[in-house]
Amino acid sequence: MDDPTPDTMDGPTPLARAAEKGDMEVVRMLLERNDVDPDAIDWHEGKTPLWRAAYNGHDRIVRMLLERGNVNPNRTDKCGKLTPLACAARSGHARVVRILLKRDDVNPDLVDWDDITPLSWAARNGHGWVVMTLLERRDINPNAAPEDCRTPISWAAGRGHVEMVRMLLERKDVNPNTADQNGRTPLSWAAGNGREEVVRILLQRNDVDPDPIDCHLQTPLVFAAQFGDERIMRILLGRGNVNPDRSDKYGRTALSWAAGCGHVRAVRVLLERNDVNPDTPDRDGRTPLSLAAQGGSPGVPQIQMAMCRPYHDRAHDNCRPISFSCGDGKGHEEVVRILLERDKVNPNKLDKYGQTPLTLAARRGCKAIVKMLEVKNVLLSQQT
Repeated sequence: MDDPTPDTMDGPTPLARAAEKGDMEVVRMLLERNDVDPDAIDWHEGKTPLWRAAYNGHDRIVRMLLERGNVNPNRTDKCGKLTPLACAARSGHARVVRILLKRDDVNPDLVDWDDITPLSWAARNGHGWVVMTLLERRDINPNAAPEDCRTPISWAAGRGHVEMVRMLLERKDVNPNTADQNGRTPLSWAAGNGREEVVRILLQRNDVDPDPIDCHLQTPLVFAAQFGDERIMRILLGRGNVNPDRSDKYGRTALSWAAGCGHVRAVRVLLERNDVNPDTPDRDGRTPLSLAAQGGSPGVPQIQMAMCRPYHDRAHDNCRPISFSCGDGKGHEEVVRILLERDKVNPNKLDKYGQTPLTLAARRGCKAIVKMLEVKNVLLSQQT
């Protein structure tokens, strides 16, 4: 039987294993042999010795391998399509990144199969030294987002990596408004993930749009309202060019989302505004009061999961858990009480299915809300 070639081996070569473990002496000894391929690929994973050394942060071995002229520094692995540079950036190995970037034949903007660049990996995972090292290359594109995926600043903003955001904004060629394939900007991700400090930093810039809409016509304010983050809501509303009553694709306003989720403080923040209509119906005719009385809306989790799903690496994304049964019964009761105090709220408005807030509350067994609505109807009948 013929001996296996480097391209058909089931596992890593001895050189690859030594490079992976960081065994300098073994690597040096093997590289002195003429019959050892320094760029051999194992068939199973498609990883070279350089790839394994870069992934594990063995900078001296990386340097040693690159001194061999027949090592390809841009070769990707078989599964993740990651280059050695992407591996090092993703893992936070700044020394390895610096060594690789000294090579003229290393592409610093080469994307992997998830359309993520080395800079995006570093910004996403909060590796400040790597971000700084990559940004020293003036030929690197800090806005790289193939096929309208997320930019480095979008990843950093969504993950709450404040220093990464600051570093990226120092580059004059960084566009802080670049939207991803769902139309979400860095501000939208920061607001939706509760990154208050990032929101403040972004809004300090005059060139940041505080009210962008995504593919579902949702704004940063709407995302903050969905999670009941009144601090971020106040920051956004402090900008005069934010529309607090904009309806999204589903006809829902920020107040509608806050009320439907039982976020009492968020509802109070919005009702402090004179330009917020407390009785705006959504596409199904449901008003904020209807949604609060219902104590959560069927189908909303599926809608929101489609809008806010973490990209690419779901298991490791730091996006906050998405749940629209998050408002407890007491929260919805308080929202109903606040809304019923408003003169413009009609407690008997029908949705497109002919249901009133009272019907919805009764169906859900919300006895306290049913009682409040019945009392309100009695008072209205006495007034007439």
